[in-house]
Amino acid sequence: MSISQKDKINRQTAIYRLKAITYAKKNGVPKACDRYHVSQASLYRWIRQHKTGNQTLRALYNNSRRPKSHPKAHTSQELARIRNLRRKHPNIVLQDLNSRNHHFQHLLKHYLNYHLNLFQFSHRLNRLL
Repeated sequence: MSISQKDKINRQTAIYRLKAITYAKKNGVPKACDRYHVSQASLYRWIRQHKTGNQTLRALYNNSRRPKSHPKAHTSQELARIRNLRRKHPNIVLQDLNSRNHHFQHLLKHYLNYHLNLFQFSHRLNRLL
């Protein structure tokens, strides 16, 4: 099984962090920060990750910060319906979409409110400039 380039880099990063942690345990955090050119906050975060991850190398890997889910995310059925409507009516505007499909009213209301708030913010910003 071959290891991807991303995994190699991630492993090298974790080894570097582990070396910084072991140096910090022997010589103190400020000296380790100077030697490894990192902030104290980063080093303390690595130490915490290492402790909570049962002191494994895998605990020090770079992990995605992307959220795993979102409460307002569309369901697969909603996404399919949106795609079908966009395919059938490529030039449709939001108001027409709202009148054609009452199932999307709550979604469109949220979408319209968001963009209206942005519009009002840009008007306030233009007044200030």
